[in-house]
Amino acid sequence: MTNKTTKICCTLALLASVAATPAFSQAKNFAGPSIAISGAFNSGDVKVTAADTGSADNGSSNFGKSNIIPSIDLSYAIPVDNNFFLSLGATYDLSKSTVGEANSFVAGETYTEKMTIKDHYSLYIQPSYAFNNNSSIFAKVAYNFAKGSLTETGTDLTPTSFTASKNIEGWGYGFGVRSLITNNIYVQAEAQIDEYDKETSTDSGNGIRYSFDLKVVSGKISVGYKF
Repeated sequence: MTNKTTKICCTLALLASVAATPAFSQAKNFAGPSIAISGAFNSGDVKVTAADTGSADNGSSNFGKSNIIPSIDLSYAIPVDNNFFLSLGATYDLSKSTVGEANSFVAGETYTEKMTIKDHYSLYIQPSYAFNNNSSIFAKVAYNFAKGSLTETGTDLTPTSFTASKNIEGWGYGFGVRSLITNNIYVQAEAQIDEYDKETSTDSGNGIRYSFDLKVVSGKISVGYKF
């Protein structure tokens, strides 16, 4: 576990201890541990810059791709007062996501660039406001971790292939609504933007340094059970 992960976990634990105060009415209906299965429609935006380390040649491209990714969400909601409660949680994607893919034709060669992320998980804080006994709105701040892989292949005259894999991290911000269907079952809809730190990798075979920036916009629907 990285130092950043440890610090975030400690912060979540501190917030939980500070926020654990008596509460009643609307907020207590959402209190306690919960688990949810989610489906997210992700739309990626990737910016790639390639620079020849032996010359001044460089180029850049932007591309993206959309897909649907299942995930699991574990959280614990703590009432703060009559209407306000704070959820602390974590998510984990159950499949790999292709967030960018593009083809280009240069000097008789067809090149394909693809950006994927896998093993994506996040830790989040979700302050919420219950405006009646069954419905609440929330904002969310998350910190994301994943393994990002950029692959470039040439398929015509001279087959080439290069893959840069990096552990990537970045902040996410979102908002949404949660509604209780029964005392224990709820549905949740949310939108979120995740922006990852810029990463750089060098292909020693051709002396080209690749840098990539990744942003993912998602809309998510969850069905959960509150214990």
